[in-house]
Amino acid sequence: MLNEVLPAVANTYYCSGGSGRQRGGTVLSEPNFLRVDCLDCDRSSGSSGLLSGFLVELKRSAADQQLFAAASTPVPSDCSAVAMDIAIRDFMRRLPRDRLNFLLIDEVQSFYLIERPVSDDGPLRGPTLDVNAVLHMQRILKQLLLDSPHWVAWAVTGSSMATVWANVAATPTNGFALSMHNRQLNLSPTVSMGVLQVAWEQLKAQAATWDRALPDDLVWRSPPQVAMLAFLCQEWRYSRTASTAAELVEQSMTQKLIPEVLADLRMALQVLGQPAAQLKLLRELLDPMAGVQPATLPTALKAHFASCGAKREGRLHLDYPLLAQVLQRMRASMR
Repeated sequence: MLNEVLPAVANTYYCSGGSGRQRGGTVLSEPNFLRVDCLDCDRSSGSSGLLSGFLVELKRSAADQQLFAAASTPVPSDCSAVAMDIAIRDFMRRLPRDRLNFLLIDEVQSFYLIERPVSDDGPLRGPTLDVNAVLHMQRILKQLLLDSPHWVAWAVTGSSMATVWANVAATPTNGFALSMHNRQLNLSPTVSMGVLQVAWEQLKAQAATWDRALPDDLVWRSPPQVAMLAFLCQEWRYSRTASTAAELVEQSMTQKLIPEVLADLRMALQVLGQPAAQLKLLRELLDPMAGVQPATLPTALKAHFASCGAKREGRLHLDYPLLAQVLQRMRASMR
């Protein structure tokens, strides 16, 4: 979605008919797309270390796009978070002003998962999250997002979006709530079998030259989601432990997807506070006979589950089988 679909849609919009789109009487040229995977940024050196790595990745992407003015942005010798913040703003000002420059940021939760530095005395004991650094990063990232020049647009995603939304909600308002100054692209957790079948035919065509043919039953054993089906196809291509579609789906769910969602929810509930009460709310959301009053749901959870919520008789319900499995495990671990 971030690296393929969004650029294709943006190019179609701005370059339709070859004439571009107008903004304030100016014809906009074809956009630039700069890509950063935040997993490549160091989370163990405080907010300054992560921002420094982020700037380096931005510069590398700019160089790949031959945007040499931005690529030559100086990296400060002063490694403070404030200096890095200023340098990233400088980078954005150096980008071309005759077109939109999309910053496509993946694994954005890394900004909120900064680890406490390891001392020479030995390994850390207790929680590894550097809470003070995360609080500092909330304020820095908010200003970077809200104060970007008009020729820069951010598009962010990640594998731990509950953590992201919890931190967005926890970011100090100071005049502007960050949650009110972004647009969400909500993807449904499920699609119809017809839609899945169309995606399946395309995926089979792409896999025609693979050494390992896709198993015919993978499409109906997969959770009903295009992204998950595409992921499973790639896993099948390189898997050395799954010999059937059933084994592949089971391994992917138990060894990757459920643990990943579980860790994300635990972190989000920790940020929101009162994790036991929030967990009770989530269980009621998933109960078809219960549901919750929308006003009782924290803003972060509303944003995270916006694509799969439905109102019935004034109460909000979720149809999200994967989340139900994850909550069962959370209940067991909290007893």
